[in-house]
Amino acid sequence: MKLSAVKVNTVAIDQGRWIGPSTEYQIPEMGDLELKVRGMDNADYRALYAKLVRGLDRSAKIGGMIDPAAADRIVSQCLLETVLLDWRNLSDDDGKPIKYSKGQAEPLLNEPEYRRFRDSVVWAALIVGDEAAVDTKADEGN
Repeated sequence: MKLSAVKVNTVAIDQGRWIGPSTEYQIPEMGDLELKVRGMDNADYRALYAKLVRGLDRSAKIGGMIDPAAADRIVSQCLLETVLLDWRNLSDDDGKPIKYSKGQAEPLLNEPEYRRFRDSVVWAALIVGDEAAVDTKADEGN
């Protein structure tokens, strides 16, 4: 294994970048949606996650594990506060563009019927700092 295969782009993870069709990535099954995200491993995410886990009552921590519903709430809040920065090409059912705001993003990250959107944010955040994935995409173009 090449050492470059495990390298991450810490600048992209912390500052964020666009992921979507106008970049080297197409978010699976999301059409022309583009997301500006920070990596899941950004410092703010890690700090907020730790703080929220520490704040859970004992009943939400079962045998050293976090209750799945509590874990979902924590991850959704961390995505909202520290990962998702903007979007492009998201519209309502009438085709009217939806402007990004945390208020607009909150239900998309929390409500179960929008799970595909939340999963897309997670996918993009996992890709954003992956130097090996970027190198693979660049190699495909040659």
